[in-house]
Amino acid sequence: MFQPKRLHSKFEEGQTKFEGDVTVVKVKEWIPKASLSLCSHRTPDNADKIAKPSVVAYYDVDYIKNIKGTNYWRNR
Repeated sequence: MFQPKRLHSKFEEGQTKFEGDVTVVKVKEWIPKASLSLCSHRTPDNADKIAKPSVVAYYDVDYIKNIKGTNYWRNR
């Protein structure tokens, strides 16, 4: 599973590899865990899936106009 470049953090790998016996049950359990990264983009749809306790940082995100600045603050 690959993280989109705009959501990739220096604190983790850009991809996650499934390891172990490949069964439908194990893959279905692995996908939700692997789909949220350490520094995930929190939305109303995934807020209940993010591990608790967690720290939520709010800042202006503008990947269209300021990719470099947004990633700078995201990596802090």
